[in-house]
Order: sequence, then C-alpha cells, then structure tokens
Amino acid sequence: MWDDVRMGLRSGILFAVAMTVAAFTAVGSDIPPIVPALAASLTIAVLGCALRLVSPYADFNLTWGWVVRWVSTFMSVLLALTLLSQIAPTKVQFVCEPLVPWGTSIVLFGAFFSAWMAGSISLRTTNSSMHWLIPIMLSWIAPLYGFFHAPWFLAQSVVVPCSGRTIIQCLIGAVAMMVAALAGKRVADWMYAVGRN
Repeated sequence: MWDDVRMGLRSGILFAVAMTVAAFTAVGSDIPPIVPALAASLTIAVLGCALRLVSPYADFNLTWGWVVRWVSTFMSVLLALTLLSQIAPTKVQFVCEPLVPWGTSIVLFGAFFSAWMAGSISLRTTNSSMHWLIPIMLSWIAPLYGFFHAPWFLAQSVVVPCSGRTIIQCLIGAVAMMVAALAGKRVADWMYAVGRN
C-alpha cells in the first residue's frame, strides 16, 4: 500500500512541477497559450522519462492499489496547486484560456486517445518510455485538461475554477475520463488480440 501512496505522490508532484513551470512561462497577456502548454508538456515528458516514473496513461488497472495511487495523486496535486495559486494567483489562470473550448467530448476523446496509445505501446513493448511522448503529442490542449488524467484534472479544476465550468461539470468530466481511459485501454487490448489471430 505504501508503494502505491509513494507512486501517487510522485505522480502528483510531477504534475505540480509541470504546472509551476507553465505558470511561470505564462508571463504577460501577449504570450500565446501554446507556450505554457508546451512548457508543461515538455516538463512532464522529460521529468517522467528521466526519473523513470510510471506514466499515468500506462497505470490503469481497476485494483485497490490503483485507487490508492489515484487518491494520493489527487491529494498531492490539490496541495501543491493550492500552494502555487497562493504564490502566483494570476499565473495559474492560464488553464482557463478562453481560446480553448470546454467540452465533455474533448475530455472523452483525450482520455480515450491517451489510454489507447498507452495500451498499444504497452502491448508492443513493456516498460517503455514511449508513454511519455503522449503529453507532447497533445501538448496544444492536454495541460488545460489535466493531461486527460482524472486526478490531475479534478485537482486542477478544484484549485483553479474556470468560468463556464462548474465543479459538477468537472466531476462529471473526471468520471468520464476514467470511463474513456478504461475503454481506450480495452480497445487497445482488443485490437492487439485481433492482430495476433
């Protein structure tokens, strides 16, 4: 159980560091939203790969350990982003960029695609660092949606509420992310099984 708690804490700290880097690159109103989004994506990918962390997209098995990891991830992100929002309150608002639309369909597609890609990679090569390319592929939108990882997204939504997104919508979005990620992983399993037969 403590290993799961540590894995969740590492995941939460990784996300918080990426959002901190992004927040401090979002200086001034003339910076396009792609700059902090790309900074966060590169930070996630480079640190996750360098520290050999388990990708959140590769960690989707409905077990007790999975629940513990996700709860500890959510709590650590909640704490870290709360501290960041106290230190730099206006800089974390880049996640509410009005140019990026809010939609449940975006949440569903992003989570499904991320899990499907991770599932496909895992079925081809075990313990691959290729999972860390997923945030870079979706760098233009993923940071604004918690990289389509439910605990990251939910904690981000609680700490940095965006206009037009109620907490109920964000909670539904987080649940939708979990369901879509599970479906994405299952589709990857199915496609691999069909390809082998």
